[in-house]
Amino acid sequence: MDEYDQPFTESALIKFSDLGKEVTTNPRGFFQLEDVPAGPTRIEYIIDDEVVKIDYVTVSANNTSTILLFPDFEDQTYSLQQQNNNNKSSNSTNSDGFNNATGSSASSSNSKTVKSKIVLSANVENARLVLDGKIVGAGNITYSNIKPGVHSYTVSQDGYNDVEGSFHISSGETKKLNITLKPLQSAQKEDSYRANDYFFSAENLKSDAKFKEAINDYTKALEIDPSYVKALIGRAEIYNLRNDNQKAHDDYLKAAEIYQISGDFIKSQTSYGNALINDPKSITAYLGRANLFLNNKEYRAALGDFDKVTKLDRRNFDAYYGMGLATFNQQRYKSAIIHFKDA
Repeated sequence: MDEYDQPFTESALIKFSDLGKEVTTNPRGFFQLEDVPAGPTRIEYIIDDEVVKIDYVTVSANNTSTILLFPDFEDQTYSLQQQNNNNKSSNSTNSDGFNNATGSSASSSNSKTVKSKIVLSANVENARLVLDGKIVGAGNITYSNIKPGVHSYTVSQDGYNDVEGSFHISSGETKKLNITLKPLQSAQKEDSYRANDYFFSAENLKSDAKFKEAINDYTKALEIDPSYVKALIGRAEIYNLRNDNQKAHDDYLKAAEIYQISGDFIKSQTSYGNALINDPKSITAYLGRANLFLNNKEYRAALGDFDKVTKLDRRNFDAYYGMGLATFNQQRYKSAIIHFKDA
């Protein structure tokens, strides 16, 4: 938290580089990662594509390990050393079910000074408020502990032009900032946007039900990075809402293949399932999911999908060969021979 009792950032990326896994925190900084193997692992703490901390932690077997990370910002309000010296930390679980470490800090504010408040009222959800060059927070909420005097501000959101200005606030005053953010034009985005910028812009447009514009930005993100799987999923969800089943199927299918290559079994399986919801006769999706099951040694599930393919295409080599592999691994050798002969 900063001097205004607000988070430094909306979210951070926590990357377990040794494991090939990553997770994004919620706005309060909590995160949870399941099925982490026991032993030491390297952690990268990333904000706005910049690594702000590298740490190592040892995870113990069959236990939930609580990790407390602080950024190595030179101007951070509380350092880990200050936290250890001034606070008595304890483990707790918040209402979202995330494990976290909590502590209380003694207030250093001048008791004679009555702090002021700012109420942000922007036309876009989760707009970021920067006060005097520091991120105060995001969202249409009341920001406390504002020092009396003159302050400069910037209100921003991905996909919109920033709004800048200044104001004077008196001791104990509550000031309301009424901000109207205007969307960036396509030419402005092309001059400076990266794949991440287009993705977050599309997410904001989707939440505002501006589906056509959101699809355009998801597509721009994918033109820059064709394997940007989150953009594929976001665009597929909009195609679903618009009943554009074939396009939704294609995006879910590509997302499933990317997840499969990266070793994310659950997300790959879910994406194949979503592709089949949009096209129940998709041989490619059935074969992809069947091979996913086969590689994960879920032979009965694999056989079910391979069998679906043979009903859709009675001359499909991959389906019969896959059934042969599945039954062979079940030690059902007579059945395996039959399927291999059919192949």
